[in-house]
Amino acid sequence: MLTTNILRVRDETMMGKLIYEFDLPLPKQQLSVRDIIRERVKQEIKQYQQQRKNNGHSLVEVSSVEKILNKYGVKDTFKVDVKKQLEIAFRAFDNNGYFIIINEVQAETLEQMIDLEDENLSISFIKLVALVGG
Repeated sequence: MLTTNILRVRDETMMGKLIYEFDLPLPKQQLSVRDIIRERVKQEIKQYQQQRKNNGHSLVEVSSVEKILNKYGVKDTFKVDVKKQLEIAFRAFDNNGYFIIINEVQAETLEQMIDLEDENLSISFIKLVALVGG
């Protein structure tokens, strides 16, 4: 029997202010940080392709070309490149473009395992933004 686990994911500022919260369906009880990112990116791409807009706090970075194709009606044949978006998200994690906080502890590697059976599990993505003028 195939079971789906639901993980509540939060996007927060560095000061802990909640920006966005959503449920992420996951296929297993124990996953790596890489798996969590992969499932989030897939969900964001699915939402983007349905709504044709980014929600502003997404890990998915739709290119200018992709936006233009979507704007001018190439919607039925155009798809966001999942592999490319995963590479961008993994690279951003490795380069500290965003942090993942698991139960108030920063995830160190993409291979770090997360047990979804933990009743108190909390996962937050904290995306860093460049300072203006610096």
